[in-house]
This record gives sequence, structure tokens and C-alpha cells, in this order.
Amino acid sequence: MYATNTLNGANTEWKLQGASTIGNTVVEYLDYRPSDKTLAIATHGRGIFLGNVSMSVSNEEIAITDTPKEFSLEQNYPNPFNPSTNIAYSLPANSIVSIAVYDVNGRKVADLERGVSKTAGNHLVRFDASNLASGVYIYRIDAKSNSQNQSFSQVRRMTLIK
Repeated sequence: MYATNTLNGANTEWKLQGASTIGNTVVEYLDYRPSDKTLAIATHGRGIFLGNVSMSVSNEEIAITDTPKEFSLEQNYPNPFNPSTNIAYSLPANSIVSIAVYDVNGRKVADLERGVSKTAGNHLVRFDASNLASGVYIYRIDAKSNSQNQSFSQVRRMTLIK
């Protein structure tokens, strides 16, 4: 398992955590309880581990400086998630952006961005699904560049497990 204190795009420095206790195994579930700073880690085959960790969470957008050459919508991370996840997207030009989340029946359950003017670059938006039921959700981006008369639309799936 790897962790970082600061996200910095492709330059993020990840550090190996728990190599002597958790080892090289699949982490199935992570949960953090801020009230007593407890982090619970459930692995596939190695059991459950608890630890105290100081952590802060920010809802601020993170903009990365390199200007991409094309529009993109990345797979959310983590996925599966509980209760929140990150959705990254790239804009080659200043654009008007909308990002919405839908349930599998096509009902809109959240607007993450709604007709917001964004600068060219890489962007990250956090989705908090603490008020939603477990299941598969679809997120969609619609972007239209201000100057290049380009438009972009894409959907991806994500899984909320509570």
C-alpha cells in the first residue's frame, strides 16, 4: 500500500506503507474515522489492520500546470470507493464544463460542475456520495471550449460500496 501527503499530478511522490505488516497484498477496503483518527485497512488474505493517522481532507480543486493536448475524462479513484472519490479531467482550452452523476436508472443524483468556466489544464473534482446507497453510478462530462469551437462528452462508471 502506498500513501502521499500531497497530490502533485505526475510528480506526486508515493511512499510504501506497512510493508512489514501488510506486505504485498490487495487492499480491499479503507475507512478513516476522523473522531479518533483511526484508519482501518481490510486486505484480501492478510486480515484487518488498524492504525492512528493524522489526515486532512480538502474539497479544493487541484489544477495541474501542463496544458493537455486533448479533452479527457479519467477513471475515478479510488474505485470502488466509500464515501468519496476523485474525478480528474483535462481541457485543452478554456471551456464551459458540466459534470453530473447518474444512477443506473438514468436519474441524476448530483451535479459536480454545472456550466462552470474552467481554464485549460488538468482538473480534479471530489464526489461525496455519503448520502447515496451502494451501487454502480455513471458520471458524465460535457465541455465546450470558449475559443476553438470544440465540444467533448464522455461517460464512465464507478462503484460505491458501503
